[in-house]
Amino acid sequence: MRQEEKLSRYAINRLKGLMAKEVKLIRVYPYESHSNDILAATSYSGVKIQKDSLLYKRLLNIRRIAENLNMSDNKIVIQVEVDCGGYRDFLFLGYWDSNYSIGTSIRPCLYAPKEFPCNNGWVGMNVKF
Repeated sequence: MRQEEKLSRYAINRLKGLMAKEVKLIRVYPYESHSNDILAATSYSGVKIQKDSLLYKRLLNIRRIAENLNMSDNKIVIQVEVDCGGYRDFLFLGYWDSNYSIGTSIRPCLYAPKEFPCNNGWVGMNVKF
């Protein structure tokens, strides 16, 4: 990730949480949903995600999990819950063709989201990397 703008402590904590060994996948918002309040993106953002970075590879791995569960399309948003150093928060990972973004909110489409299968008794699927 190349920094063209300085990230806030808020953004840094969330991105660190996304790179943790364990992330909880919550739901997939279907075709033509958008992530908003962008922290970083592969294009059209002050903070760029480089295609050879670990963060980019993490985004690819999360998308592959959705694909394996038949929950993917070319324009989706995946909601994840991350540990931000003492508290938990949500991130919205936008996949729009080959452009990827990480935001803190979502503009969903009109269709209902699909939830990841629970593997811990609560909402969401814990995934270890």
